[in-house]
Amino acid sequence: MEIKRSKKKQEKKQEQGADPVLEGIIKAKEYATENSNRLIAVVAVVVLVIGGIYGYSHIKKQNLRAAQEAFGSAMIHYNAQDTAKAIDALALVAENHSGSPQAGYAAYLLGDMHLADAKYDQAITWLEVATKRENAGLVSGEALELLAVAHEAKGDVKKAEQYYRRALEDRSISYRYPAIRWKLALLLFRNGIPDEAKQYCEQLVQDTTAGEYRQKAENLLAENQLL
Repeated sequence: MEIKRSKKKQEKKQEQGADPVLEGIIKAKEYATENSNRLIAVVAVVVLVIGGIYGYSHIKKQNLRAAQEAFGSAMIHYNAQDTAKAIDALALVAENHSGSPQAGYAAYLLGDMHLADAKYDQAITWLEVATKRENAGLVSGEALELLAVAHEAKGDVKKAEQYYRRALEDRSISYRYPAIRWKLALLLFRNGIPDEAKQYCEQLVQDTTAGEYRQKAENLLAENQLL
C-alpha cells in the first residue's frame, strides 16, 4: 500500500511539473559544464577589450599631458620673445605630438613667426600643416588666411586668391570675413581684375559689421569710379 501511495505522489509531482527556478539553475549548470571552454574564451575576450580600452585611454591622457607641457614650455620662450628657442620648442610640439590640438597651434605659430620674418617658404610649410589639424579650433581657418598672405608676398596671385576664397568658406573664422574680403578686393584690383574686386567691395559696403573695412571699400570704389 505504501509503495503504491509513493508512486502516486511521484506521478502527481511529475504531472504538476518541476520547480521552474530549480530547473533553471540545473540547466544553467549543465550549460556551463558543457560549454566551459567557450565561456572562458568569451570572458577572456571581454577582459582584453576592457583592458585595451582602459590602456588606450590611459596612454591618450598621458600623451595629451605631455603635449600640454611641451606647448607650455614653448609658450614661455614665445612670450619672452626668444624667437630661436620658441621656434625649436614649437617644432618639437608639432612633430612629436602631431595628434594633439597643441600640434596645430604650434604649427600655426611657427607659420606666423616665419611669415613675420619674410621666410615665406617655411611659413607656407608650417601653415599647410596647421590647415590639416581639425582638432585645433580656429587655427586651420586662420592658417588659410595667412597662407594667402604668404603666397601674395611671394607674388603668386593665383594661389593667394585661392586661399583667400577658401578662408571665406570656413565658417569658424566668420569674424575675419570683412578683413579677408578687403584683402581679396585689393589683390584683385591691383592685378587687373576690377569687376571681381568691385563685388567684394560692395559686399563690405552692405555689411554693417564690417567696421573700418566698410569705409575703405567705399573709398576704393569712389577713387576708381567703380560705384
